Amino acid sequence: LIALAQSYSAEVTHLKPHGALYNQACRDHDVAKLMVKVAHHFRLPLMGLPNSEMECAGAGLVEYIREGFADRRYKADGSLVPRDEPDAMIEDADEAADQVERLMTQYGVRSICVHGDDPDAVSFVLSLRQVLTTRGHVFRSLE
Repeated sequence: LIALAQSYSAEVTHLKPHGALYNQACRDHDVAKLMVKVAHHFRLPLMGLPNSEMECAGAGLVEYIREGFADRRYKADGSLVPRDEPDAMIEDADEAADQVERLMTQYGVRSICVHGDDPDAVSFVLSLRQVLTTRGHVFRSLE
């Protein structure tokens, strides 16, 4: 991926496992250690859930970017409600904005993810951005 990005004069700025690997790395310390090893090797920040196994495994080794999900509900233990369970997704922009603010305040989240595979994803993100902007939040790239 890094070589491909370089061939297009682009830069890989962080490592974030995707999908099932993300969920496994957040829960399984051995998988988390592998993600940390890759991030450390390439000198990339690692992104994942707050207080996850990835964050624990990376402590003192890599920069960790706490990420939250605007469109997903959370379980009491801080993990994501599986998408195949009822009411796992948040579809209302005001409710999503409330969750984003809670994640930033309570957990120090610096990056917000919204799933793009929903047919209404673009309109949801635009609505969410408008609500958060109206509430005084400023968007910027990770630095």
